[in-house]
Amino acid sequence: MVGAVFGSASFLAWPSLHGAWRKLRLGHWGIKEIPCGPITITCDSHQRRAAWRIFFEMVSRIAIRPMDDDLGDDGAALTSLKNLFDECRKIVCGLEDDFIPKTETVETYTLEMLSSQLAPFLSAWHPKWDSWKRSQEKADESVDSLLWGEHTNFRNGLRELQASLRERARDFAKVAGVMNAESRFIAPKKTSSGPT
Repeated sequence: MVGAVFGSASFLAWPSLHGAWRKLRLGHWGIKEIPCGPITITCDSHQRRAAWRIFFEMVSRIAIRPMDDDLGDDGAALTSLKNLFDECRKIVCGLEDDFIPKTETVETYTLEMLSSQLAPFLSAWHPKWDSWKRSQEKADESVDSLLWGEHTNFRNGLRELQASLRERARDFAKVAGVMNAESRFIAPKKTSSGPT
């Protein structure tokens, strides 16, 4: 009889105890709402770590780094942006979705970045670049992107994308608790016009 009562009590209490354990394990006791411009991002400790990883991916790639028109390679820039897209997907897919807040989350904010900023840019420019590169006589070797007829248009579009991604990077830094996020952005190279 005692065993039956204990078993029944354990069976009934298990969902509550298991849910409390998962919340404790997942850091949900530390849920925060962080204002980022016109939106609020709700996150737990796992999402803050994911925001740090996304911020790191952004600042270590061409996504927010200035690139002079006569330097760098357009194909490499596209590859870097595609790799950023893929890495962000991996990071977000690795998060556990144990709570559903009524505001934005790192996942939804990242999804918006991927679908409204990176995907349109990549789908517009990657085919053009690939087509031009294939048309070059030495398609298996590196090509000079300065010779690409779309080079200037691509770089103008890249600068617009970078400006919007810098705002996202600031928001991810804020969620992650990164101090002085701007100092982690690589500043444009200053050219000197002679002695001053």
